Amino acid sequence: MMYISRRLTAINPLHDTRFVIVDSPDHFPPDEWSRVVAVFTTGQLWQFKSYKWSTPQDLFANLKGFYVGWSGETPPGTVASWGNVQMVNIEKNRRFKDREVMEGLWDGIETWMVKKGWGARR
Repeated sequence: MMYISRRLTAINPLHDTRFVIVDSPDHFPPDEWSRVVAVFTTGQLWQFKSYKWSTPQDLFANLKGFYVGWSGETPPGTVASWGNVQMVNIEKNRRFKDREVMEGLWDGIETWMVKKGWGARR
């Protein structure tokens, strides 16, 4: 388990939003799923077997998805058909662009949270 704090101005412009990063939801109580905002996928279906929504289409209809891969490499074919999964492309030979890639990822999370009403209720 890891914690990250980040200022998301559309969610709360005065205070940082705290995120809890976990590698597995195996021990989530059912009410924890209402606090999940994003899932990083490897593109493998087995990854979702213990999730509240066990099919990728249902999961990514409810949560923001991210697939991280190398720029120029093709993600697993099924990922594109899952819907709300944003491709995060890391450039092997231009690692100075990592900051730009991360900002795009955070923009995706913030946009999704606003769409789901997080700024209004939390």
